[in-house]
Amino acid sequence: MKSILFSFCLLVSTSIIGQGTISIESLRPLFNKEWAGMLMYLDYGSNEEVSIPIKMTVEPNDDHSVMMSFVYPGEEGANNTARVEISKDGKQINGQKIESAEDIGGGNLELITSEKGEDNGKPATFTYTYIIGPQIYANEKFVHYDGAERAFVRNRYTLKSTDQ
Repeated sequence: MKSILFSFCLLVSTSIIGQGTISIESLRPLFNKEWAGMLMYLDYGSNEEVSIPIKMTVEPNDDHSVMMSFVYPGEEGANNTARVEISKDGKQINGQKIESAEDIGGGNLELITSEKGEDNGKPATFTYTYIIGPQIYANEKFVHYDGAERAFVRNRYTLKSTDQ
């Protein structure tokens, strides 16, 4: 009976994830840990990729949001804290539409979101790919200018848990 109940719960959670919805539980692997890694961003002034070290913590705020704190060693003026909110229906994160949410194994979730906006003064569609897991947090932001043939990577966060 326990294995049937477990299989049912797994099936339900997999189907919910497959439908492009998430909950605060989806972010739980990030909580109460120290994260360290690199931020790569495209510097529009030089048109070159720049990489800088980054540290991060994530704490639950309420039933639908978390607080993410970012520290940039050597560039303390850039340090910030951001509130990340999941919509009550679980279909958006900070206003970004969740296109897909998929369990990719090892306790890792791949989340793909999109939104429209402006980048460098030009209208664009942004696509974000997140990997959220017990040992990894990654986030890539792709920019696709309206009318352009291809998208490009605007920035990439790659962090690992420093808690062993």
